[in-house]
Amino acid sequence: MYSINRVLVYLLDFTVSCCQVQIAMLLWFLRCLLDQKALPVMKIIRVIFGLILTFSSQLTSQGWQRDAVTCQLRHLSFTELQRTYSTFHEHSLFLFKGIQRLVTSEICIVHVAN
Repeated sequence: MYSINRVLVYLLDFTVSCCQVQIAMLLWFLRCLLDQKALPVMKIIRVIFGLILTFSSQLTSQGWQRDAVTCQLRHLSFTELQRTYSTFHEHSLFLFKGIQRLVTSEICIVHVAN
């Protein structure tokens, strides 16, 4: 029984240390976004949130209709939804790749370690 508690304490300590590292990286990233050089990144983030709101309004503005031939439901503004999602996907993928590159760079690792 003692060894099980010891393992649980080790796992808890490990989990806490991992969370601390992740929080430190997140805080560093958020501090980087406050810099003037981060305006293009902030613009992309604003565009992404705007696309989410646009998608939501497009989804709720029209109703669903059942196709007479296939009996499947189809949204009346499906093409607009598809276009908005495609734009959202492009922007979010671009942002993800940029952040991934930043997080894996040596500058980030050295800064978080200090």
